[in-house]
Amino acid sequence: MIATRWASHLKSKALQIVMVANYGYLPKKVTFSCRVANCAKSRPDQPPVNIIAVLKEIVDLDTEDLKTRLGESFARGHKEASGGIVNVAEFEQLCSLMKVGEKPDRPLDQQRGLGGRRGMEKSPQKNTLKNYFRKA
Repeated sequence: MIATRWASHLKSKALQIVMVANYGYLPKKVTFSCRVANCAKSRPDQPPVNIIAVLKEIVDLDTEDLKTRLGESFARGHKEASGGIVNVAEFEQLCSLMKVGEKPDRPLDQQRGLGGRRGMEKSPQKNTLKNYFRKA
């Protein structure tokens, strides 16, 4: 439910997939769910997003044995709604490959200069997780 809800609210030019994870449902496991972001569905110039293919491409970036440890069934479901249950260590390695928590490099024309925010676009995103969970 949470992934589906956020998939309809979050907007970005680069956003394709919304992923939510639950570390507390099963001991030493992470249950995760992915949905295609609605903004990605409405891009006529790009092919449809296939979550299972994207997750497998990300795992293929690993040079060690992550694919073996995750198993072939870590991305279950269908191309627009997928998820799985994996060990915590493997999930954290997957998040590392996805660069979760890292800010993307900005083009030089959008980088912050000495004069403040010149050249940077203001994000159209109004609904954020920080605002969603803010205490009233």
